[in-house]
Amino acid sequence: MQKMENRVLITGANGQVGQSLLEILRRNQEIKAIPADRKKLDIGNPDQAVAFFQEHELDGCINCAAYTAVDQAESEPKQAQLINSLGPGLLASLCKDQSIPFIHLSTDYVYHDTSITPLTEEAEVNPQSVYARTKYEGDLATLEAGGTVVRTSWVYAPWGKNFLRTMLG
Repeated sequence: MQKMENRVLITGANGQVGQSLLEILRRNQEIKAIPADRKKLDIGNPDQAVAFFQEHELDGCINCAAYTAVDQAESEPKQAQLINSLGPGLLASLCKDQSIPFIHLSTDYVYHDTSITPLTEEAEVNPQSVYARTKYEGDLATLEAGGTVVRTSWVYAPWGKNFLRTMLG
């Protein structure tokens, strides 16, 4: 019997990107989103991550979880590294072991580029902050395990703290 839906883990499910992605996936009959926030799945905890993957039969994973307090990362580098570097590497490795796709959401902060021209995948990275370095380390771990990295900037949504809502306020 053919499976009717693909079960895709969405980490960081309570964040802006996670909530937005879940909203879109609710309308898709072929994908069943498995949402996981930090309480349900701490991506920096190897034992918990392994147990989660064993408990759920997954067909893919999209990592929206991140330590996004850019300035605070300077004073909490270990926490930023755990969530932005080690977590994505762990998820990517678990996905590789199960031969399922892994997509990791990253940031344009890894470039530290002041030019006004569009950046490409080949653009030189030059992470300057703890946040940027830890995100780039997560990118490298993802790519090493055969995952896909999607870099974005200026994330905003109708919920959560973001630049647009701050300016409108």
